Amino acid sequence: MKKVLAMFVLLMFYCLPVFAAVDSFRQYTSDKMEKVLATYAGDTYRIRSMQSNAYWFKVRREIDPNYKIDVQKTNSLISPYKATLAVTFKSTFYRIKSSKDAAEVTNDIDFNSKETYYLTLAYQKEKWVVTEAKSYDFRLREWEDINPEYAFGMMEFIKWIKTDGKADIKRIINL
Repeated sequence: MKKVLAMFVLLMFYCLPVFAAVDSFRQYTSDKMEKVLATYAGDTYRIRSMQSNAYWFKVRREIDPNYKIDVQKTNSLISPYKATLAVTFKSTFYRIKSSKDAAEVTNDIDFNSKETYYLTLAYQKEKWVVTEAKSYDFRLREWEDINPEYAFGMMEFIKWIKTDGKADIKRIINL
């Protein structure tokens, strides 16, 4: 009985850091994704123009709030844990219109597209660091590398607003 208890204590001692790493990653992703998800509150669409404003179209983007995470122990002393985060988006592209106003009110769907962002993170110096970021477009069947430094910002909803002939990017929260 003492041997079983001793084995259990050793097992718990070995597993405790893993549980702490999982909890740490859950908290980290929860904090980061809370900010990303907040940018999708309200009506999340963009009106885009083509060929010097000759044609206009609407794109609506939605995020799946049920992102997926995984944490693994590694043999590295520098990065003892590795984690992944997968976030899926759906974009709806509406038919091209001849005016901005017509594009804004249309409900004529041209096509839908799905895209997933995959982030790889490493636990280094007691914090999580994005080491690799990619997105996969299911319609185009293509991978695209993303600068890890901007990975979470790339997932945020950004509405493009034109002012004085210049394109300014403004983050719109609670449209």
